[in-house]
Amino acid sequence: MLSEFYGLPRSDIEFNLFYLEPQEVLISSVVVSLKSGDFESESGKLHLNTRSFIFQPTFSKHPLLKFKLSSNDFSYSFNFPPSLSITQSPNSKSHSSTVDRESRIIRHANAPDRNPSSKSIKRAKIHRGHHTSDGSSTLIISVKSYGVISRSPPSPCQSQQVAETFFFEMSQGDLLKLSTELDMIMRSTDEKAITSLVYSVRYKESLSMLQNVDDFNPDDILLTQKCKRILPEGEQWGSFVMTQESLHFYPLINAKPKRAVHIQFKIIYSGMRYRYLWRNNGLRIDYYGSKYPVLFIFETEEQRENIYNFLLNRVKFKSPADQLVDAMEKWRNGYLSNFQYLMFLNNIGNRSVLDMTQYPIFPWILSKYHGEDLPLYDYTNFRDLSKPIGSLDRSKLEKLEALQVESKNQIEPPSLYSSFYSTSTIVSYFLLRQIPEFLVRNQNQIYSTQDKMFNSVEKSWNSSIKMIGDNKELIPEFYSRNPDFLLNLNDMELTNDEKLSDVEIPPWSRDANSFTEIMRDALESDFVSENLHNWIDLIFGYRQRGEQAVASLNTFPSTCYGINWNSFKSTLEKDAYEILLREFGSCPKQLFFIPHSPRSFRLLPETQKPIEKNEAVLRQEISQLEDYLDQIQDYHQEQLNKLLKQYQAETDSLKRNHIIAVEVYQSKIKNKK
Repeated sequence: MLSEFYGLPRSDIEFNLFYLEPQEVLISSVVVSLKSGDFESESGKLHLNTRSFIFQPTFSKHPLLKFKLSSNDFSYSFNFPPSLSITQSPNSKSHSSTVDRESRIIRHANAPDRNPSSKSIKRAKIHRGHHTSDGSSTLIISVKSYGVISRSPPSPCQSQQVAETFFFEMSQGDLLKLSTELDMIMRSTDEKAITSLVYSVRYKESLSMLQNVDDFNPDDILLTQKCKRILPEGEQWGSFVMTQESLHFYPLINAKPKRAVHIQFKIIYSGMRYRYLWRNNGLRIDYYGSKYPVLFIFETEEQRENIYNFLLNRVKFKSPADQLVDAMEKWRNGYLSNFQYLMFLNNIGNRSVLDMTQYPIFPWILSKYHGEDLPLYDYTNFRDLSKPIGSLDRSKLEKLEALQVESKNQIEPPSLYSSFYSTSTIVSYFLLRQIPEFLVRNQNQIYSTQDKMFNSVEKSWNSSIKMIGDNKELIPEFYSRNPDFLLNLNDMELTNDEKLSDVEIPPWSRDANSFTEIMRDALESDFVSENLHNWIDLIFGYRQRGEQAVASLNTFPSTCYGINWNSFKSTLEKDAYEILLREFGSCPKQLFFIPHSPRSFRLLPETQKPIEKNEAVLRQEISQLEDYLDQIQDYHQEQLNKLLKQYQAETDSLKRNHIIAVEVYQSKIKNKK
């Protein structure tokens, strides 16, 4: 769990799930040849999604083409070869039919937005037309407008208001599959139901395919079940397989990237339960040979527990509680840096760079982002780490407290802040230059103009401490010594053809690289080492929740602290709260229930042996450690007593058995005599 920080993994810029809308799902991808106007004889892939078609040309310099299924001027048809027999499922009204020199034509007109939250979605009109193609298997799309997404450099989607028809030629098998799935999407008003249906069909198909894979012996399979894998760009639906020696994941829906995951038990060095969208059904696995862990989400908590317990018995890795005690003592005594310890707390506190809804949290450290000089020995240049970021400015705090008083009559318990300190929007705000596809996914939210973007460190700091609706903390990249997220290395442009600028850095740093170096030095400074435990109490510790949170001015909307999914009566209500969680964030797992111990020493150089401590320092450390152990013992006394009673009962039983055995043996000796 103390691995290096590698930042957000880079997705394939050719095409990835970031090009889709939030919660949109990739259903199928087929190899096609596009014939239409300027795009004549363009080879590539056609991706069918729950809200759109996206054409990905093979030549990466060419842009993506996007056709929204909800467009009022969108229509499509399928041209099959003559005398093509189509076999349908037994549940259909007709078991088979023949398409002879005609094509099935489906026209979708006057339909509202296909967003799942839309109240009314009309069904597509279906009728037959005459065969007009040259006999090849072709999907014909006719539109009056479509989107163009540049990939070199990545830029926001540009709408082309021009009537055009696109001919996508593909294999007969691909067209049959595509036509079936597209029909399902266009007929349905429930986007999630369609995804679940396709997933169920593919999962059943995958079970039969497992008998022919080369990754393992099918006779060694212990279990197979449905599972999701969490990636920064979205969730992959797939098939989870566990054998005697390994585990495997085969993506089936949102299969981009399509490659499977194969992990031998012998290379796993850590595993822990993972909470996702306030459901305790996830599993995080760290293993040698990979910079990043894998995050699996199972259908039930029981499924996760069975797999976790099996791995725990097989691999014998340390429990999170044991790791936490070890890491805290190493940090307190100078064997872990502040950066390493914060990354560890984030990892064990249910945060991951793979999960945009629960990205690692780091604090604003400095309070001065102007001027030529920044002496780190001057403590006035640092932020007060004992207070939440939203309460640092007195004027802002007074306004927040006034708003809190006004909202006390509402059903929802009043919180001091209306926005959280870590959300997926904040992550994309900071990492826009590093992950250019954020421009495409979120262009209608925060990326329409330069002034809404992360363009200045000082302005971002001022916004966090002064603006009512802004309470954001930072992300690890600010202290990682890698300045790429501050620079427009991809030559990105905005919707108005304006080039995106580099982030403006404080005058006390000569360039972006110097800025991240100074930020790291500030994080490891004496002031932070002496006060970081106070910030840990707010984010991961005893001041995160309850009365201590209220007293510390550290309260947020109730959804940030948990959701009881069983309390909802309808699927629609659950879906609404799930979207809310994805956008507005959630608290890390609470790791400490008593005040965190302060640091005893600064970080020791790697080549330096432990320093000799005088008697007074040793006594102080021993006293602090004894106090901490006493508190832990009190907290777990009941469990310890149970274990002692169980041990005593087992010991008594063994003694009785031993006495009986001795008596039996002595009796046999006497009988022989």
